[in-house]
Amino acid sequence: MRFALLFSLSTFASLASGNLLLADQFTFSTLDFPGSLSTSPISINSAGEIVGQYEQMHGFVYLNGVYTTLDFPGANSTALTGINDHGQIVGFTNGSIGPSFLLSDGIYSLIAFPGAQRTIALGISNSGQVVGQYYGSADGFVDSNGVFTTINFPGAFATQPMGINDAGQIVGQYSSNNSFFIPQAFLLSGGTFVKIDSPGNMFASAMGINDFGQIVGWYDDGVGMHGFLLSSGVFSTIDVPGAFGTAASGINDLGQIVGGYSDASGFHGFLATPVPEPRSLPAVAACLIALFTMARRRKSPARQK
Repeated sequence: MRFALLFSLSTFASLASGNLLLADQFTFSTLDFPGSLSTSPISINSAGEIVGQYEQMHGFVYLNGVYTTLDFPGANSTALTGINDHGQIVGFTNGSIGPSFLLSDGIYSLIAFPGAQRTIALGISNSGQVVGQYYGSADGFVDSNGVFTTINFPGAFATQPMGINDAGQIVGQYSSNNSFFIPQAFLLSGGTFVKIDSPGNMFASAMGINDFGQIVGWYDDGVGMHGFLLSSGVFSTIDVPGAFGTAASGINDLGQIVGGYSDASGFHGFLATPVPEPRSLPAVAACLIALFTMARRRKSPARQK
């Protein structure tokens, strides 16, 4: 009986949450670093910790309404680009000349692709794998405990991985010419590259992926910039209400999404939180009724004789 009850509770949780997210099922809240004219959240973990950059100069960590500046020691500028569920953070510094780093348990470690002129760390998984780009060439990389592997979209001039999940799936952008002004989004899964098509198929970048394979990013359809969510094969647009342009950059396993938007007052960050899906309510109600009935039967005097 206990097993059956636990199974029913598990089924209830699965039906209540589901794996399909749609972009119109979110509530939005603005993230502005106090006193800053520009705030860019980039990554979020399952504890709700958010990292990013403000004023294009300083890294920050946000949790439960509290913003904390976090700059690499001695750096002129710091961008925090990824955080995993263990609180490990990756980022890069000083524009085009500074190092990339991993911050783990308060200790900074440098990340440098062997022989590269410049390494930019852009994402980290819960297992500690880091993705990014290195120069000398314009290829991407994955760093697995200090072992570096080059990533290059077939036929591309440049490849820039942006995010990685625990299954080793990687998302990012690539360019077929000598400029990232015409990026296209990609997914690398099981050794196979897949181009992610967007409305208008003009410019696009995949920025983050969670452990359910849900992908977020941005695209430009020739009219403006929009965020996107790709969930269970369904592509949907994310536009912050009233914004001139929106870009999504990170998603955690709870389906929370972070990114940035612009409006008449400047550049802001946002946090998008999923709301319960209306069409799942009948299934949730059925589970609740079943659990209630099972509990009643357990207490029935006839069953206790």
